[in-house]
Order: sequence, then C-alpha cells, then structure tokens
Amino acid sequence: MSRDITTICPHCGAEHTRTTALVERGHPGPEPRMGPGDYTLCFSCGEFATMGATGMLRRPTHSEMRAINRDKRAVAAREGWQQLHATRQ
Repeated sequence: MSRDITTICPHCGAEHTRTTALVERGHPGPEPRMGPGDYTLCFSCGEFATMGATGMLRRPTHSEMRAINRDKRAVAAREGWQQLHATRQ
C-alpha cells in the first residue's frame, strides 16, 4: 500500500507526494510501508534514494548503493524506469 507523504528527491529535487515499497510479485499480506533505511526509485530521474530517520529522502551511502545494486527488485525497477523513459523521449 502506498502512503501519502511529501518527499524531495535528493538527486533532482523532484517533489513526490506518495511512496511505496518494492515487493516481490505474489508477496503475501499487505504491502510493507517505507521506513528508515528503505529505498525508493525517483520516477523523475531514475535514481535511488534512502528514507532517513526523519522520514525524508537522502542519497544512499556507498554500502547502501552496493546493496541496492544487488537487489533484483531494484534492478528490475530501474530497468523498467529506463525502458519507460526511453519510450517517452
């Protein structure tokens, strides 16, 4: 389930009014909500950001970025964004 929250992408400055967690297809139960340490993909620039302790987005640390790059859900999300972005240009 997505939730209403206003955040600013730390990469491009885009304002987002909704966030949602990445989950596996067929994930049982309700969709988990984002919390500190979770990451999201900016629909404007295609970069990942991490939710900080204050509920605002920040740039991922180097170790967080390595984990994101190993996460098959994140890789699929970025590839989908790249394909969509390419068709819009």
